[in-house]
Amino acid sequence: MLRTENVLLGFFVCYLFIILDYTARGYPSPPKISGDLMTTHKLRFIKSLAIISLFISLLYSLAGSPMLLFLMAIFTLLFLPVCFCVIAIQDSFLNALNPLHWTMFLQGIEFDHAVAHYVIAMLLVAASGYSMGIDFGWFNWVSVTCVVFSLILMFRCQGVVVHTHAANLGLSVRFGPEIEAQQVTR
Repeated sequence: MLRTENVLLGFFVCYLFIILDYTARGYPSPPKISGDLMTTHKLRFIKSLAIISLFISLLYSLAGSPMLLFLMAIFTLLFLPVCFCVIAIQDSFLNALNPLHWTMFLQGIEFDHAVAHYVIAMLLVAASGYSMGIDFGWFNWVSVTCVVFSLILMFRCQGVVVHTHAANLGLSVRFGPEIEAQQVTR
């Protein structure tokens, strides 16, 4: 039986991928929220759930060793967003699981230059996710709001980084300074 929370979470995750995709392709704003999100982008949602469950199961399997758990948490914070970018842009589950594709993706976005956006967004999501476990009493809505906005910010930051390096990644950009200049010239 589908619960309302599950449908809303699925809808929200689908919209996050649309935000990443539209931002990466250069659109100034994502499309308006509509009911078509769950039907047209549900494969992205299923793929993202599979990848999230893989990373979470790896974290839980290493829970006995604090050092391995810490290393896996760092690994997850580094490569889970890469998997999300691959799913949003290429819509390929196999490429999202391929470590060789991860390194090619990080080289394509010139990770040393994009590290500020990437790390800040990841730390924001990790901190706001941690705040979800704290009981704030009447102020629990503040932690939920922080998680929602930090997830939107993370996916938007990823889209900006990918758009900045779209030529290196072979991504077809539909909007940007070059395209805008061509349109003005025409």
